[in-house]
Amino acid sequence: MSQTSNRMFDSQLMNLFNYLSDLFNNKTVTVWIRPSLVETSHVLFSNLHFESCQLLKILDDDPVILSNEDITRLLEVWKPTIGITIKCRVEEGFGPRNILSLPRVGIVNARWVSFDDLLNMDCERAFFRKHSFREEDVKKFINLWMAGNNPKLMHLRLRGFKMTPNWEHILEGIEYGVWDEKEKKKRPRNFQDHYICSIEEIDCKNGLDFERKSDGMIGTVIHQSDQIDFFVWYDIQF
Repeated sequence: MSQTSNRMFDSQLMNLFNYLSDLFNNKTVTVWIRPSLVETSHVLFSNLHFESCQLLKILDDDPVILSNEDITRLLEVWKPTIGITIKCRVEEGFGPRNILSLPRVGIVNARWVSFDDLLNMDCERAFFRKHSFREEDVKKFINLWMAGNNPKLMHLRLRGFKMTPNWEHILEGIEYGVWDEKEKKKRPRNFQDHYICSIEEIDCKNGLDFERKSDGMIGTVIHQSDQIDFFVWYDIQF
């Protein structure tokens, strides 16, 4: 496609999107986009006018690699208020820390996310794949949560743990127990992740529970498939 054709297509797409945006009072729920559009669609990205979107999903676009400049432009244009999912490859040195202040974050190539990022994020739900975290990091994270860190966190998911973790080591020094349906003071069997149009129920029957003494908040860790899930039961306090 020629440059002129590209500009005409971008202009038509921009007009269509702005019309739909005005029609729905400038409120867009979810935007799906490929990184290649950032470089090729300058007219589109320079002339969109609307308040914000709720969720921004950046799709895999091999072999295109998302850069810091690309993500900065996408955040400026779309202004996600609830969450962002990045499924594509990212450049070396990628590190837009401001996205870790959004309530929901999902990163497929998360090697750039450091342990300090985990501790300082304001996310309610954070899902990471292809990261650099190990069991020792999980242990430190849980101990710091027990001390009051990450007060907003509800669900952390770390993919890439194919083997069953050494829970005795990870929870060393923490009083924990298994879920018991007959126990009076108990959390539900299933954890519910609430999305805009759906609810995901996660079976935590085999999870290990522990209580944060400062406020009675219950945390649960569980290993399923190749992932470690850490849940916080905000509606259950002992």
